[in-house]
Order: sequence, then C-alpha cells, then structure tokens
Amino acid sequence: MTKPLSQKNLNFIKEHEQTLKTISECIKDTPIKETADLFEIAKNIAALKEDIMVGKPDDLPGLYHQLDQQYLAAKRFSKQERLPDHQAPYFGHLKIEENGKVRDIFLGHISYIPQGGAFRIVDWTKAPIASVYYNYSEGDEFELELPKKVITGLVIQKNILSIKNGRLLRIDNDQQSFVNTKDGWICLSAK
Repeated sequence: MTKPLSQKNLNFIKEHEQTLKTISECIKDTPIKETADLFEIAKNIAALKEDIMVGKPDDLPGLYHQLDQQYLAAKRFSKQERLPDHQAPYFGHLKIEENGKVRDIFLGHISYIPQGGAFRIVDWTKAPIASVYYNYSEGDEFELELPKKVITGLVIQKNILSIKNGRLLRIDNDQQSFVNTKDGWICLSAK
C-alpha cells in the first residue's frame, strides 16, 4: 500500500540524496598515493645505507633510526589504497547521539574517513560501532564497550539504503520504506 509523501518525508529523502552526492564526489576527488613517492623513499634508503657504511660510530644510532623510518614509510606507501565504490559507497546509515553530540555513521564494505573527517564510512565487518547498527533500533539507548572506554548514547535514526550506479533507489527504516520509482518517490506502508 502506498502513501503520499509528506514534506517531512520529502526532506528526509532529499537529505539522503544530497549526502550520497556529497560522499560520492568526495570519494571521486580523493587522490590516490603516488608511486613516485616510493622511488624517493628508495633513494633515501640507498643513501642512508651508504652513510651507515662510512659513518662514525656516534652517528650510527641516528642513521639507523632514519633508515627505520624510511622502511616504515615504504611499507605504508606500498600498500594499495582501497576506496569505497563511489557509485555505491555504503548500504547503512546510523545517526546517534553520544554525549550531547550527534554523529552520522555510514556502513559499507570499505572504511573511509576523508581528510577533515566530514563523515565516516566504517567497514561493517570490522568496526565495533557496527554492532550498534545491528543490535539496536531507533529510539534505543545503547552501550558499546571498546578496548579503552565505554560509549553510551541514543540511536536517533537507522536506515538500510539501496544504492546503484550512484542513485539512491530505496530507504528502509523501522517505520516505513521509500522507493524511487520511474514516477518519483513513493512510501510503502510498514504494515
């Protein structure tokens, strides 16, 4: 059974469409690490090894420390950076209030936090906060035990989102489902 959309529902949908657009553009605009950086690091490692061979004993601890830092940088830059698919970056949305602060968390297959942290996509299989998404409903108070602290809060909103080719197709929550049809958005009754 379909129901006409209220202005509140239209605003809710528009907010989700705008958020998807913003996040997709941010992912598309994220620069990938340059492999040229690895060549520079390799040159630094070679130079440090040469300095160690001819260096004074007093200089060796500092040179070894620099060499270790270069190896760590090489390891970090050699890993292939994976970004979420900008055409379907997430499938779940959780809005929580924690210590008086409201946060939006998106669940996807690859974690991603842009520079500046405007939003957060967490890997649904690894992020502890994902358990809040799966174990609590809208309006529930939650408690999540982390290794160094316990966080408590309130689930304000929880949505399942269907996204394909950069287009929001469906939004489901505890109360209702919204479907993007060829004629526009409709609301399906929960019962």
